Order: sequence, then C-alpha cells, then structure tokens
Amino acid sequence: MYMSEKRSLRIRQRSTTIRLELPFWRALEEIAENQGMSLVTLITSVEENCLQKVNSVQDKSNLASCLRVYCLRQFTKLGKPPSLTVNHPARERPARPA
Repeated sequence: MYMSEKRSLRIRQRSTTIRLELPFWRALEEIAENQGMSLVTLITSVEENCLQKVNSVQDKSNLASCLRVYCLRQFTKLGKPPSLTVNHPARERPARPA
C-alpha cells in the first residue's frame, strides 16, 4: 500500500487536514511550483473549483479525491505521465514459471 501523509493547512480562514499518498503530495508541489504559486494557494483554487462542480454535501467534503483527480488531469493535459508510482519490492509478483 502507498504511504500517506496527513498535512494540516489553513484554507480561507479555516484549518483543515488532508491525507494524501506521498506521490500525490509531490505532484501537487510540482504543479504549484510550475504555476508559480504556493501549495496552499493551489489547494484553495482546486477546492473552490471542486465546490462549484459538485452538488451534494458529501462530495464537497472530499477534498482529497478532488486533489487526486486534479493531479491526474494536470499531468494528462501536459502530455506528461504522472510520476505517481512507487515500487514496493515486497508486493511485486514473482515471475511465472515458463
């Protein structure tokens, strides 16, 4: 399983905690840097966009999912494969006998 990290951020005058897998945090940091903004500014923008597109209260509260989808869309738009994979030697399947 991918390791996740919980980060506490202040978004629009409120504290929030987001748990994402490490590759998604790295992707968000890379996107923010490429766009010349802070990570918090990027996440605030994604949250605002996500809130505009969903209707149910349950969906609105899932910022982590919005951020994952945002990462994938950004890398797809750039034509760059996301570097979201992490090799886990213990989980790799053994070679099949011939």
